[in-house]
Amino acid sequence: MIQKKWFHGTTLEALKKIKKEGLLWGLDCNKRETYLARNLKELESYIFSPLAWKDMKKIRNGVILAVKYLPNGVDDDYNPKWWEMIVKKPIPLSDIKVLKYL
Repeated sequence: MIQKKWFHGTTLEALKKIKKEGLLWGLDCNKRETYLARNLKELESYIFSPLAWKDMKKIRNGVILAVKYLPNGVDDDYNPKWWEMIVKKPIPLSDIKVLKYL
């Protein structure tokens, strides 16, 4: 069965933009794409790891979003063995909720 609930960490500033735009559709290296993690605990371990890269460290004072998304292999790079996937289309605000503030 394909997982339908995913997780996304973001800053409070980015959360305001998400709400204003009405979409979760990240901007990374001038490309619109969103990284979704399969497992909440694994996402948190990456965010708070001493080896976390710069963008992950920014999330430490942000939020984790619960995201309803059904991978299809066309608009994403879903692989059931990977801890995260990249979604290449916008996700509507109706499929997103703030799970927790960090």
